[in-house]
Amino acid sequence: MLDRPYVSAVDVDRVLDVLLMRRTSVRADRYPTMYRLRMLLISRLWSPEQNAHVWSDKIGRLLGCALLLQGRSDSPRFELVCLTHPYAPSALFTDHMLPWALSRGYEIAQERAAPITLEHAVDGQEAMTIAALERNGFARRPIQALYMARSFDTPLPEPILPTGFTLRAPVDEDEIDAYLALYNEMSTPLSRTHRLALMDTLDYSSRLDLVAVASDSALAAFCECSIDYREGRQEGRQVGWIEHLGTRATMRRLGLGRAMTLAGLHRLRANGARTAILATHSANTQAQSLYTHLGFKTIGKELWFVKDIADTASRPRVGL
Repeated sequence: MLDRPYVSAVDVDRVLDVLLMRRTSVRADRYPTMYRLRMLLISRLWSPEQNAHVWSDKIGRLLGCALLLQGRSDSPRFELVCLTHPYAPSALFTDHMLPWALSRGYEIAQERAAPITLEHAVDGQEAMTIAALERNGFARRPIQALYMARSFDTPLPEPILPTGFTLRAPVDEDEIDAYLALYNEMSTPLSRTHRLALMDTLDYSSRLDLVAVASDSALAAFCECSIDYREGRQEGRQVGWIEHLGTRATMRRLGLGRAMTLAGLHRLRANGARTAILATHSANTQAQSLYTHLGFKTIGKELWFVKDIADTASRPRVGL
C-alpha cells in the first residue's frame, strides 16, 4: 500500500468518488453526504497537505483519505474524518489512518506549543474501531449524534409561518453577506469566499436552500438541504438530507423551526426524494421532540471519542 500527503488539485475529485462509492455500495444514511464533504474540504481543511493524507494501492487507485478538520484555523479542536473505499483493507483505519492522525496531532501540538484535542465519530456498531480508539487513549463523550429519517409515504403537513414572515430562496450573491451573518450566528463560521466556492460545485443546488424573512426584510431562519441523484440512480431510491437549519436567537420560540423543517421536507419531496434524513445531538431533546412529532424516527447513532494531546507530551507508540 502506498501513502502520501493529500494534494487538493489532484485528490479532491478522487476523494469524493471514494465517498460516492461507499454511499452507493455500503450505506447512504450517515454523514458525510457528498454536499457536506464538499463543504468540509472547502472550508474546514485549513492546511491540506499537512492535515490530510491519502492511501492507494500499487496501481494508484485511491483506497482512503484521512482529514483533520477545524472550524477555525486557530482552533485547538481537530475532527478526524476518515473515508475508505468499500474494497480497502479492513485494517486501513486501525493500522494506517489512526497512527497517522495521532502522529500528526503530536506534531501540531509541538508546533503550536499548546495542547490540542482530537475528535472522532464512530458508528455505535463498529466494535473494532471503538476498541482501537480506546487502546490509544481516546475517551468516549456522553453526547451522541442521532440520525433520524422520515418517509414521504405518509402525509406531510404544510409549513405555517408566524404572522409577518415569508418564505423564499436566498436571492443571489448580493445576499450572501446577510445570509452568512445569520448562518454564522449559530454555526461554525463560513466565509464569503467559502460560500461562493460551495455554490459553484455540482453538489450544491439553489433549489434546496430556503430562508424565512421577517416583515422588516431581515433574514430570520434558514434551511439547507441536499440530494445526490447519483446515489438514488445507483440504488433505485432517492434520499434527501436536511443538512443544516437554524433560527436567529431573537426570533426563536415563534414556530420558525417547525415551519422551516416542513418547508425543507416539501422541497426535498418536490425534487424527487422518497426519504428525508437529518442528524441532531442526543442532548438536544427539544429538536428530537420536534422531529419525532413531524414523523422522524431514530435510525442510528454515532459515538464521539476525544483525546487530549499536550504540547509537552512525547510521541507514544500507537497501540494497534
